[in-house]
Amino acid sequence: EDWELAAHNYLGAEAIYRSLGRPRERSDALNNAGVAMVEAGRPLAAAASLRSAIELRTQQGSPVRAATSSYNLARALADAGRLGRALRAYEEAAGSYREAGLEREPLETRIERLALLARDQQAVAFERAGAELLLLLQQPTQPSEVESLASLWFEIGRGRHGLGLCEQALSAYVQSVTLWRQLSRRL
Repeated sequence: EDWELAAHNYLGAEAIYRSLGRPRERSDALNNAGVAMVEAGRPLAAAASLRSAIELRTQQGSPVRAATSSYNLARALADAGRLGRALRAYEEAAGSYREAGLEREPLETRIERLALLARDQQAVAFERAGAELLLLLQQPTQPSEVESLASLWFEIGRGRHGLGLCEQALSAYVQSVTLWRQLSRRL
């Protein structure tokens, strides 16, 4: 796939939508250009495009769309090694998703943020965030909640492994596998 070409084309579309006075389509083009630039290995260029998309989507009163661009911005900043900014962008995205009344998206965003805390070697913050998420999911009733809990335990295991906590990582991985088996999923 040619992500550079995709980014170029999305930026061309953004210019056209700007000249036509179509902010919704313009924000889509900016968001998609940002995603393509991340895939092309240009996360800092992507961040600029995604910030513009967030601004436009916020002006349009589209909290879910703004949250999606914030989420994409977090991924771009993480790829660029700007971990502190990426952590803030993930938190902003999760908050916007919550404010919009969504349930799964803020949770998944916070789980990705958890992985970034481990990558940044923030052991105390990692364990605190993991414990908060486990509290949110302590009584799963729907298969999607069990799936989220299994993913959370996996990320806790991966994070603990990265932090050098091998026994605790193994324990978390076992929790994850147990939950995936409850869902009758192949591993």
